Amino acid sequence: MRLSLPLFVAATCATTPAVRANHDDASVYGYGAIIDAGSSGSRIYLYKWPVRNFRSLPPPLSEVARATSEKNRVTPGISSPDGLAKLPGLVEAAKALVPRGVDLNTVPLYLGATAGMRVLHPDARSLIMAGVREALQASGFLFKDPWARVLSGEEEGAFGWLSANYLLNKGVPDAAASTLGALDLGGASTQITFRPSGDILANFFPLEIVNPNHNYDLYTHSFLYYGSNEARLTFDLNVLASTSVNPCYPAGYTSNDTNMTGSSEWTECLEKVKGLFQKSSQSDLCNNSDRKPRRCSFNGVYQPVIGDKKFIGMSAYVYAWRYLRLETGELTSDLDELKANGAIVCAMDYEEQKETAPPTRFRPSFHISALSRHTVTNC
Repeated sequence: MRLSLPLFVAATCATTPAVRANHDDASVYGYGAIIDAGSSGSRIYLYKWPVRNFRSLPPPLSEVARATSEKNRVTPGISSPDGLAKLPGLVEAAKALVPRGVDLNTVPLYLGATAGMRVLHPDARSLIMAGVREALQASGFLFKDPWARVLSGEEEGAFGWLSANYLLNKGVPDAAASTLGALDLGGASTQITFRPSGDILANFFPLEIVNPNHNYDLYTHSFLYYGSNEARLTFDLNVLASTSVNPCYPAGYTSNDTNMTGSSEWTECLEKVKGLFQKSSQSDLCNNSDRKPRRCSFNGVYQPVIGDKKFIGMSAYVYAWRYLRLETGELTSDLDELKANGAIVCAMDYEEQKETAPPTRFRPSFHISALSRHTVTNC
């Protein structure tokens, strides 16, 4: 797949240094806005880059900077009527960042939706996207209907991989360079993406970046319903269908949407979460010619051998790590530390966890997110 400019910007620059747009730079900078429509909320980013010249084709990649606003995020996601209704207000926040000398009609606006929309019935998804396009057509930005769409799981995985390696490499990684694999845990899906050393027999995603020309052969798979929110619901309603107690929730806590109560039983939680991941499968892709099942991750999904490749965990993995008082970044705590800290934190009751939780939104379901990461990594 050849990566287009707006998708490259979205994939690689969501965490670029933030800048404040200046009215004096209208003649020397181009601008564009992108809405990241996630399952639990939508964020809008305004980007600026030096005015491009087309003396050579394709034009060289441009470094971009990001203008931010404290009002650049709304919840819930656009799959909810409330989230869709907040889209015009989100766009207004981006307008305030566009310099006065810039014609808004020349600033392109894109929207990419993810797994929160992929889980919907096609009719419901089409109806919501029609409302999205109507709102963006009236925004005043330059907008065309195809610029708002639902990304495939493979695109989400590949662009997350590119984003992580672009930032770690401080630029587009050389095709021959060593790269990290990417694990991305959202609200409705989770993605795994990496460059295997051998053949890719399924879930093959060829990624091409032009000028400079780089080609990457990626394995990527998106597990729909395995995001932190959807996996929690599946765990409550299916894996624990015969009980009203979730050992992963703290004692004294009751889930609002499933009415499950907690018991703070870490060991039982660790064992029960495995029920989300079925390792046995009759899928032919899971077996070599000797019929030994060695080519699947879980649920019969083919996956090349990982070997000793290192991965970076993103999104809800980071939130779960912080919730369990684990190190992130270059000093990331390993899975042994996850189990040790999890045994301490997850044994606390609801009030104790609220009192000792780090400065982030209190989420008892982070225990399930962390254990899902532990199980996926050990598949």
